[in-house]
Formats: sequence, structure tokens, C-alpha cells
Amino acid sequence: MRQKLFLGGLILVDGAIVTIVPLLTSMMRFDGIIDRQYVDGVRALIPMVLFVRLASFYGFGLYQRLFRYASVNELLRIISAVTLSSLIIVICAALLNSNLSWSIHLLSWLLTIIFIGMNRLCMRVIKKSPYRHNQN
Repeated sequence: MRQKLFLGGLILVDGAIVTIVPLLTSMMRFDGIIDRQYVDGVRALIPMVLFVRLASFYGFGLYQRLFRYASVNELLRIISAVTLSSLIIVICAALLNSNLSWSIHLLSWLLTIIFIGMNRLCMRVIKKSPYRHNQN
């Protein structure tokens, strides 16, 4: 039961990260002053980004092992999943005639890797914390 709750929480956090990153990258790209057309373009892509990224994470096994043993292999899985999903997102955005610049896509790729990787690392650190009372 705890593992299912943990997995659900992990998926929710990942979903929040992949939803916020495109908005954050737009703000960074345009120094906080985003033209309305870019905001609308990002908002239109968010449901597709959420679906593609989470499906890619699942496909690369990011929800199967739950990072019991965080390692370089796990980081490579994250990089691979984010890279594949980013390529799919860029292709879909081009097919949908999205007006987002390449810099937004590239920065989203980088920030997603950083935030998802840091999320996994933080979970690992918390799980191994000597201050936890209920250690398994």
C-alpha cells in the first residue's frame, strides 16, 4: 500500500514538473515578459507534453524500480526518456505549427532532466536519512 501511494505521489510530482517547466522556460527565455501568443502556444502544448513525458518515463522504467539504488544508470534512463519525449514534442509542435522557438524546447529539455533528476535524488536522500524514525 505504501509503495502504491509513493508511486502515485511520484507520478503527481513528475506531472507537476513537466507541466511547470514549459511555462518556466518561456519566462526565462523572455525575461518574464511573455507575449500573449507564446503563452497561448505553451498552454496549448501542455496536455500533449504531460502525456508524452509521463508515457516516456513509464516506457523507460522510471516507475518500476522506484530508485532503490540511484545510480548513473538511473540518470541515463532519465536523460533517455526526456530526450525521446522532447523529440516527439518538437515534432508534434512543428506539425501543429507551434510558434515556440527552439531555445524554449532546448531549455525545457535541460530543465526537465535537472528537475526530474533532483526529484529522484531528493527522494533517495530522504529515504536514507538517519533522522527517519521508520526505516525499512
